[in-house]
Amino acid sequence: MSPDLVSKHRPSLAQFAAHRRAIEPHALPTYCLCLLGVTVIAASVTLGPFHCDPVFIGNVLQSTLAVAAFAWAARWIGFARVADLVEQVLLLFASGIVCAFCAVICASTAAPLADPVLRQADMLLFGIDRTSLIADLGLSAGAMRLWTLAYDSFAVTPLLAMLLLLWRGERWRAWAVLSALMTCAAIMIVFLLMTPAFGTPPFPYAFEAVLAGVRSGELRTLDTSVITGIVTFPSMHAADAVILAVAFSWLGRWAVPLVVLNIAMFFSALIVGGHYAVDLLAGGCIGFVCITGAQRLHARLASVVAGRTHVVDTDRHYICV
Repeated sequence: MSPDLVSKHRPSLAQFAAHRRAIEPHALPTYCLCLLGVTVIAASVTLGPFHCDPVFIGNVLQSTLAVAAFAWAARWIGFARVADLVEQVLLLFASGIVCAFCAVICASTAAPLADPVLRQADMLLFGIDRTSLIADLGLSAGAMRLWTLAYDSFAVTPLLAMLLLLWRGERWRAWAVLSALMTCAAIMIVFLLMTPAFGTPPFPYAFEAVLAGVRSGELRTLDTSVITGIVTFPSMHAADAVILAVAFSWLGRWAVPLVVLNIAMFFSALIVGGHYAVDLLAGGCIGFVCITGAQRLHARLASVVAGRTHVVDTDRHYICV
């Protein structure tokens, strides 16, 4: 490359060098949470009664490392948004497995079932009994299917929220959503140590057998069969609905239908999710705290990163400060 061409493109080259990195600072909180969960699982397998399927664990680790390496390489050569999306999908998938295993481990404690307490709390705070409420509503099969669709929308809405935020160029907000979701899941799992509960029918997932097997000691294998939600109090669906409603509200008026969808998901946890009303109240509060804290954390990170990669022009000599 000729000296004149280098001089002509020096600002672009300097700008590229300033922002080039393999590891995204905004991803560090989520990696730390995943590492914490993996540590809990490893300790339980090494010291406790649980054991894992080595083939399944090996496949997950290999796939995770391969996809992470791809994301890091893509970010290094300048495709930051693509790298963010790939890495966020990877972390969302990996954290789902880690959280499911950690939930099973925590559910194995001998803590008494909290259902009677939660049922009483519903009566004291809201004056309702969930079982009677569902019967009194007399919802048709079609209405129940709509509520179930709202409940199951969580399978796609987190990815949709992060994708739309990345498309809008709000990368740090997309990472804030992921951090909030993972932090919320970690808090719910801690609660499971103290408040294991079954809830009341109808149930959206067949988790009763998993929870009963773990508590009785019959289930001690961590594999794909235990990847299901067994947290009743607080409601993770309610918490995630609050997080995602806030996230979609950042996108403007055109995303109002998505905000409404998450409001419906919040209440679907009571109607079809097997949750008590007090589960929704606690979950909503935790979700709001998580998204607020994540927003502040990642806004601060964005400010720090922007300060470190600022390019200064001094007599056409570009340096990174």
